[in-house]
Amino acid sequence: MAFIQEQKKIFNHLLGKLRKASFNESSGQLTVKIGKLFLGKNYGFHPYDNEFNGSLHINLKKFDCFSFLEHVVAFVLLLKSKQDSFESFERILKTIGYRSGSLTGFISRLHYFTDWVYENEKKGFIKDVTKEIGGKRFRKRVDFMSKNKKIYPPLMNLKNLSRIKEIENKITKRLMYFISKKNLRASEDWIEDGDLIGITTKKRGLDVEHVGIAIRIGSRIHLLHASRKAGKVLVSKETLFRYLMRSKTRTGIMVARLF
Repeated sequence: MAFIQEQKKIFNHLLGKLRKASFNESSGQLTVKIGKLFLGKNYGFHPYDNEFNGSLHINLKKFDCFSFLEHVVAFVLLLKSKQDSFESFERILKTIGYRSGSLTGFISRLHYFTDWVYENEKKGFIKDVTKEIGGKRFRKRVDFMSKNKKIYPPLMNLKNLSRIKEIENKITKRLMYFISKKNLRASEDWIEDGDLIGITTKKRGLDVEHVGIAIRIGSRIHLLHASRKAGKVLVSKETLFRYLMRSKTRTGIMVARLF
């Protein structure tokens, strides 16, 4: 109970700062503004396993890359809907984070970024703009979770394992687009402040290995993200292009945009 009250206090403090935000600002502008409020917050793995008893876990003090992006998106949607209660924020997090907006166990969670984008595009919150800004089609067998079930205790249950395999098969069959890192410079001018960035990867079975928010500094795109290496939320000093190029596993990006 004390933890929840602490989260509500942090939420109200953040909302107080955001009430001054113009409702005429674009979703992208709000995404960057809200993301910056978390600069310096500690990196920490989000305990999704604790949620699968039916209770959503909200932690506004520390984030992994995906929980950071998701909490920022939830704040944007909260402001756009002109709501201001902690309960509304919680409801939005459930809506964007879970299939059909219902927290009904491990399988209801949108674990893969491409699946998260796909489902939230159907819900009318975001649009995958990768193809229209220069992305090319690619194929990837998505099966990291089922192939690494020991990392995910709920998948030791055969019913859950079978269901996640079904989901992975659906993801694999979808049309997916990415902008390769060697072609990023040609598409960079079309990326907007606040766009949601998924870093595609060579890692077997994974669609995306990291996520963050695009932020333009001068004429170049940088990444606002929760960095495991730095241990906190930050804006990358290097450009997104350089961030991609210094890793052999990072192959490019997917780009989604809030309406």
